[in-house]
Amino acid sequence: TRNFAMGIPHFCTIIALSDGDDPVMGVTYDPMVDELFSAELGKGAFLNGERISVSDSPTLSQALVCCDMGAVDEMSGLALEMIRSIWPDLLSLRLLGSAGLGIAYAAAGRVDMYFHHSLSPWDIVAGLVLVSEAGGQVVDKQGKPANLQTSGIIAANPSLITDFLKQTDGLPWRDT
Repeated sequence: TRNFAMGIPHFCTIIALSDGDDPVMGVTYDPMVDELFSAELGKGAFLNGERISVSDSPTLSQALVCCDMGAVDEMSGLALEMIRSIWPDLLSLRLLGSAGLGIAYAAAGRVDMYFHHSLSPWDIVAGLVLVSEAGGQVVDKQGKPANLQTSGIIAANPSLITDFLKQTDGLPWRDT
């Protein structure tokens, strides 16, 4: 929303359908480049009608990691401390400013991992279906499956999530 409001052409529209707390369909649309990421539970994930999948990068040292900070607050500070601690082990890091696109990019394998410490349900609902249908996982900061009440998320393939959780074990960011 902030990117759009500031005239930064990196934003998206997210639409999703849930059965109670269980997302069953998700769509993320980037109007600036006419890209439509879509997924339906049990039917796969697609970008403009072509099947997509998460990357197979197994470790942070082989991963293009994407994240966003959001508001400048204590949680963002803890996220920056965590990034500093894993920085030597990363292949590369990107900050996009759009959680919806970051999660969709993880589903499409454009980035190997996306994480954020504080999101709202409308930020992640489509991504939960996109990533799972693309062969990945979306988990909370403790490694449990994410849901609509999850604030901090990690989206990637299972091996990369395992490596990330191992390398961030004991860091304060994981406890917020």
